[in-house]
Amino acid sequence: MVDGKRVGKCNEGDLIGEISIRTGKVATATVIASASIRYLALEREALHRLMKADPEVALAIDVSNRLDLESKLVRMNEAALQHCA
Repeated sequence: MVDGKRVGKCNEGDLIGEISIRTGKVATATVIASASIRYLALEREALHRLMKADPEVALAIDVSNRLDLESKLVRMNEAALQHCA
């Protein structure tokens, strides 16, 4: 939610807060779960230390972030096209 308005919907398995944890910038939206969820919260500095210490972990996180962002962009583009039609 942004300014009290729903701006998107996340699917099962989507990453939340990935931009903030990578950039250190404040989150651009608030996530509200519509059902029970399980999550893993990571501290930014701890994640960066782990990624620096283990290149395989860093690569796996980078790939996961890339795939998640690609999926979100495709959904956003599809939603925009439906809105324009």
